[in-house]
Amino acid sequence: MLAISTTASGVPQHRRRGRLIMEGGNPLSDRRSVEFRSRDALFNVIPLPPAEAALDDSGYSLHGTGADAITCSVGTLDGAIGVVTRLSPTVVWVMPKGEVDTSDARALPVYLSGCGVTLGPIRGAFIRTDAETAGTPVGLQLANVSLEQGRQILTLLADALKRGVAEPAASALPVQDTIDEAERIRAILLAISTAGNKGVLRRMGRTVRLVLERYNAETEQLEWHAEDPVTDWGEAPYDIDVIGHNSAYRMRLEAGTPGGQRFTSPLPDVLFRIRHRWHRRSPAPEGVRVTFHHPLWREQGEMERAVLDLSFSGMCIRCRP
Repeated sequence: MLAISTTASGVPQHRRRGRLIMEGGNPLSDRRSVEFRSRDALFNVIPLPPAEAALDDSGYSLHGTGADAITCSVGTLDGAIGVVTRLSPTVVWVMPKGEVDTSDARALPVYLSGCGVTLGPIRGAFIRTDAETAGTPVGLQLANVSLEQGRQILTLLADALKRGVAEPAASALPVQDTIDEAERIRAILLAISTAGNKGVLRRMGRTVRLVLERYNAETEQLEWHAEDPVTDWGEAPYDIDVIGHNSAYRMRLEAGTPGGQRFTSPLPDVLFRIRHRWHRRSPAPEGVRVTFHHPLWREQGEMERAVLDLSFSGMCIRCRP
């Protein structure tokens, strides 16, 4: 699956154009093509700056343990640094089992191991972050990943999906509005807890789905229930995106108490509205296709795929690397 947004970016115009071809679904003509600019279509053609790489939320979030885990080694095959928490053909995040020196800016050999298969060496460099606190995953930006290596990574992810230990990483959406009135914030979150709406908890390279179960008026705490244990997630800050009635909201929590699958937090000082429901995707009419150049492997030339769904701000297609 490839989801692309039509917002502009700093990538040169000639490198971020796509063409949408419609056949059969348009009653006014037999064929029509539309050119658009895509922010994400070629987002990873060139290495991202460190600040953007740290925010790269592409790929799949991994939750495997023991035999289901994917491990990462750096430098040598036996230099395992920990278990992978997020993986894509462009970035890997690892929960380290000990101290890891991330000061080396050179591209290093990276190896991925899981289900009896080892991939590598793949060239990667540590992503420098400002928040170097205990319990924080270590990021590696992958570079010059070959087509075959990309297929191997996706095969590893497909296997993790079949075993139920991987899910698409939830992307952070742009902020559209800021809410800083305490009573309004309380009312919004109280309504969300009553509805039992789902959300996503993020902390530097890790994500987990969770539900806001209730607002405790006596303690003025939000009480959440996560799909997976969050005990070892480390200290705040935490970011949470949660679905409301007509919009989705994001909050930055400077304090929180994880315990097993329970997570409690105070009310945030600020709530960010990040999405209107009218940007939901709808199934594309039959015959709508898109042509594009693959964001990582342009040597494949112009590719064409069927469009699965559309919205006012993007589309989703099914494609192979």
